[in-house]
Amino acid sequence: MTSVHHRHIDHLMPDDVRLALHAAVDDPGDALVAWDQMRATVDLDTCWEPDIMRVLPLVWRNLVASGVDHPDLARLAGVHRRNWYAGRQTLESVDGACHALESVGVPTQVVGGASMVARCYDGPGDRPVDDTALVVHPDDLERASVHPRRCWLGDGGWSPFQAGVDVRRATTVHPC
Repeated sequence: MTSVHHRHIDHLMPDDVRLALHAAVDDPGDALVAWDQMRATVDLDTCWEPDIMRVLPLVWRNLVASGVDHPDLARLAGVHRRNWYAGRQTLESVDGACHALESVGVPTQVVGGASMVARCYDGPGDRPVDDTALVVHPDDLERASVHPRRCWLGDGGWSPFQAGVDVRRATTVHPC
């Protein structure tokens, strides 16, 4: 394995997570070796390790790009498709929330998963977006909470999140 990524992902982490990450980002030949090594100890039917589950869509993309015919490809394609569907739903909800808030003069900043997908990935299937947040300035929070479509925002799964206050005193409105 000669990937430049190694120096960044070989720090202390469980071997199965490290191998899954290598399968997701290494050159195709090395990725397949890492995947087969991980699969020797990990049963995908019983694995609930979040760090492995997060990279499975990228493992699928990387193995498909390598042109291999691997028995796990169908399962990984299903994980990617499910991730894509959930991601599209979240992105549509984020879009609606941004438009609703901005229609009453509340500017928003999208951070987290949706922002990462838009900037760094090929699409919403490649990375979970369940960590998406909308950052709203504290001065705008009251206006955001009395928005005429507030019930839509609530029904859409969005609510105020006070723990999101950071050093710049921004407050987030994020998915529940």
